[in-house]
Amino acid sequence: MDSGLLLADNALLRLRGAGHEVQTDARYVFDCATRIDVPQLTIQLTLAGACFYEDQKLGRRLVEVGAAFSNVIPSSFRYGYPPEAKVAYEHVFVSMSGPAAFEWHRRINDDFGAILDLGPAASLALVPQMLEIAHAHSRGDLPDRYVQSSRLYQILMTIYSVMRTREVQTRPRVTQALNIINLQASDPAFSIEQLADILDCSREHLTREFRAATGQSPLGYLNEHRLRHAARLLRADDTKLDVIARASGFSGANYFCRAFRKRTGVSPGEFRTRRSLTLG
Repeated sequence: MDSGLLLADNALLRLRGAGHEVQTDARYVFDCATRIDVPQLTIQLTLAGACFYEDQKLGRRLVEVGAAFSNVIPSSFRYGYPPEAKVAYEHVFVSMSGPAAFEWHRRINDDFGAILDLGPAASLALVPQMLEIAHAHSRGDLPDRYVQSSRLYQILMTIYSVMRTREVQTRPRVTQALNIINLQASDPAFSIEQLADILDCSREHLTREFRAATGQSPLGYLNEHRLRHAARLLRADDTKLDVIARASGFSGANYFCRAFRKRTGVSPGEFRTRRSLTLG
């Protein structure tokens, strides 16, 4: 097989199952350590009531409305209808496999854990995406594997985006840092040391908290903000590079050009003339 096709195939997310169910029976319990399924990442989102989730790390937790559990089956955890429940448990689930699915499981689990408290945003963004796949699966009219994969990626990206946003919202210092960077990034004299002073904490503490909430360092976010602003200016008109560099927060054109090429693989001049390029 062509190596390029093999790489593309490895990037596909493969749908293994999906469903929209209502459970009221305490016998609805699964010990996933004993399952003999093909290894697959399962994401199960609560729409009404609650289920329990239990593993060695978390103990026993309820997964209530707006929350989901995410884990690989088979592995050492249990879930099901809580014996103490008084109402029906309604949920939607999607299971997927492939190298990319397990890599995204690792990333989501490392950053947020097995239980994902998505909050109200889940109903607005994630529920329709999961229900669409679940209902198409029940009707047997799923699209081809490439469209399936794109829809599964959409689910994972929505989860990651929602969880990152909630992480930031629960960390006031990070929210302040983002606002200050957005306001001060165009000043070449502005630095992360100054940002830490403004927020009355050490640079090391700020970096740890910022990275935990956003997945990147404050310096990385600052540089990315400056480069994106520079990219917009490059496309706007023929302003000289040294002017764009200073307007974007870089100390000079040489440093700007090195940083831009490292980020995009092309020079600012090439980026300006090749309209197909983006700062993705």
